[in-house]
Amino acid sequence: MQETKRALEGIGYDVVGDNLGESRVKIKTIKNTKIAFLSYTYGFENQNSKTKEELDSANIYNSEIAKKDLEYAKENADYSIIIMHWGDAYSTKPNKEQQNIAKFLVENGADMILGNHASAVQKMKVMQSPEGKNVLVAYSLGNYISGEIMDISKIELVLNIELRKSGETGEVVLSKVDASVAGVPVQSAAIMPEQSEEQPEELLYGDEIKAPLVGTFYVAPSEGAEPFVSVGDKVKKGQVIGIVEAMKLMNEVESEYEGTVAAILVENGEMVEYGQPLMVIQ
Repeated sequence: MQETKRALEGIGYDVVGDNLGESRVKIKTIKNTKIAFLSYTYGFENQNSKTKEELDSANIYNSEIAKKDLEYAKENADYSIIIMHWGDAYSTKPNKEQQNIAKFLVENGADMILGNHASAVQKMKVMQSPEGKNVLVAYSLGNYISGEIMDISKIELVLNIELRKSGETGEVVLSKVDASVAGVPVQSAAIMPEQSEEQPEELLYGDEIKAPLVGTFYVAPSEGAEPFVSVGDKVKKGQVIGIVEAMKLMNEVESEYEGTVAAILVENGEMVEYGQPLMVIQ
């Protein structure tokens, strides 16, 4: 990561998202306005195989650290933008964890959240801060440079964001967002708060079985065979609940818990990321 950072800085890029001894908050002065940039990731691919030094080199999301970083940004900058590496691969909808993190960040001072990693465009929304400010949350802007071949991974959003600073109070607020897909405008509107909240999704409480590696998840041992488990089935610790295919190898996924299958969170044949929740056991 140090070499990557040095290479990017060598061609004029500012880098944020590492934890290599400097401040985790990058502050840039743009037209007499100090804007703080913060960045966090959900984790690493094959995280269990990484060394402590590798894990410590990146800003893996932690609510306590994020809160401290936002406090620092509030004291030293006029506006805070958070870049999040999060979400389920190839999903066009933010998951519950993304929504909970976004809510926490907004409540603790984030002025804007820009997301990526899903390899697909996810929705944008405007949330309200405790002070009543409009906070843009773009859960995923899609891929800008990628070798992905899926159709949903060939779309990316480009945002033109307008901020305004009060000459009297110095407060910086979000004024307007223009969004385009591959150069075609799809949205141009003054920022307005949402008129009504979406109906909250039913929360499923229990233990999550997560993907042990990146690959394709299968619910049955072969095509046409009975699934390993279905919703409502009783499972024991160590019982096989699915398969993740990676590099043409079939890797059995075992339950770490004993209980009842409350939900299966992915479809048969769906690509999954390391650590992505597959099932909920109650």
